[in-house]
Amino acid sequence: MGYEYVIFILAIFFFIYLIAIWSLHFLSLIYGKYKFHKKPKVKIEQEKLPGVSIIKPLMGVDDNLKDNLETFFVMDYPLYELLFCVQDVNDPAINVVKSLIEQYSHIDAKLFCGGKVVGINPKINNMEQGYQVAKYDLMLISDAGIQMAKDTLYDMVSLMTDKVGLVHQMPFTCDRPNFSGALEKVYFGTCHCRMYLFINLIGINCVTGMSCLMRKAVLDSLGGLQKFGNYIAEDYFLAQAFLDNKWIIQLSHQPAIQNAATYSVPIWQKRMIRWCKLRLKLNIMSWLEPMQECFMLGLCTCWTVNVLFGWNSLVFFLFHVLCWLISDYTLLKITQNGKLPFSKLDYVLSWLYRESICYYLFVKAASNPTVRWRDGKYRLKWGGLAEEIIDDSRPSVPKSHGTSSTLIVSNKSINNKIKKPSTSHKRTSSYSVNMKSSPTTNSNSYNSDIENSSSIPLLSQISPTHSNTQINKNLLNTSTSSNSRLNRVTMHQHHHSISNPMTNNNNYPSPPMVLDKEQQSSSILIDMNEQETKLN
Repeated sequence: MGYEYVIFILAIFFFIYLIAIWSLHFLSLIYGKYKFHKKPKVKIEQEKLPGVSIIKPLMGVDDNLKDNLETFFVMDYPLYELLFCVQDVNDPAINVVKSLIEQYSHIDAKLFCGGKVVGINPKINNMEQGYQVAKYDLMLISDAGIQMAKDTLYDMVSLMTDKVGLVHQMPFTCDRPNFSGALEKVYFGTCHCRMYLFINLIGINCVTGMSCLMRKAVLDSLGGLQKFGNYIAEDYFLAQAFLDNKWIIQLSHQPAIQNAATYSVPIWQKRMIRWCKLRLKLNIMSWLEPMQECFMLGLCTCWTVNVLFGWNSLVFFLFHVLCWLISDYTLLKITQNGKLPFSKLDYVLSWLYRESICYYLFVKAASNPTVRWRDGKYRLKWGGLAEEIIDDSRPSVPKSHGTSSTLIVSNKSINNKIKKPSTSHKRTSSYSVNMKSSPTTNSNSYNSDIENSSSIPLLSQISPTHSNTQINKNLLNTSTSSNSRLNRVTMHQHHHSISNPMTNNNNYPSPPMVLDKEQQSSSILIDMNEQETKLN
């Protein structure tokens, strides 16, 4: 009697759970139809639109980078600035950004190189310089692989009403060929989209940082970006801080279109494993994710309906899978807002693969708490904190803590600050980068040692009448002694601007610092314009 009672209780539980999951399906379909691809209800006059500072953290180049970045130069929005952040002075992304800045000289755009170590999160470290100089009240953080529609920024700003502190976009993908392209679109348009819509509908924090508009004053009051420098899932904690301070979070009407040139099934799998690892360390309910998937839930509930109603288990399972397949296809069409780039057969195959492989990906994520992201390896801790794992097999790279180093390329500064010299001549635009190792090993100190820095001309100090030969003479003695050190600098090196020193932050200690024996200033000259340019 007791055994039958337990079986009956379990059957009731799974049946209620089945109803809850299918209610989630229907609510996501309704909310997606209501939310996506809608025009703003209230039209804001151009002169009343607030300015937006757009921070673009970059690392490396792919075939689509220039096209993706160019969409930010041609947006239908009257007032914004672009702040491109690159960590390595040798990063090829610098040339891509430079060419776009020259092509769209009327757009307020700047390039920062160096970053600043404020935690273990490389994205936060890279963006810190751009964040410090952002001049508008609204700030958009947008990943390198995002392709922006012309009216997307206007849509996001229109949602930023008085009580709204943050507006974010749901991740989606552009149309891509091959099975891997269909797999990505099916995942982001079905499983991911369903949960993203439902969680945002009920007001729970579900924000991805690949495209996120926020009030900079609120972020400043929370401690700035560096407050979240020791989290890998910085987007989650940043959004949670807004919620904790009684700000509303809104979902944009337009999904964020990911358009990275490099994509494949293994790359997608690694990304899913990394995301799952983060979720497992943030919320204990994430451990129940396999029970939310189609096949596992179908197996449990087909037994349930047999116990409760005497229905045929196999027939119910097949009916359950078919309904799930159709529901996901409908949601995908709503998100796509147009014709899908693949056939229905391709959809079915991609959907079956995703639904089958998800259990393997979950086991892989649960069995290993370490993640690889960008150029680092990190061990995740419960609650979202992470610590960097130092790979001894790689050459050590000096990291600057409280150092002065900034590279800035600005079309506005070039156009406005360069004056016509007394004698007519031509010059090549050149900018210097001042790199100075920290005189102390205190990991909690991030202040610039300005007084002890060498008197190397920075961008703001270079006179229009300076020639490359004159500048090189000023730098020759210093740069010769340190060329060997500078050649070893990789994208792990972090610097920050003299003009924007940060205060100490004991709550987020930085990783152990690796310093060279010679603690001295060094400087290199970077030619940012190979062709001759006439001075205005």
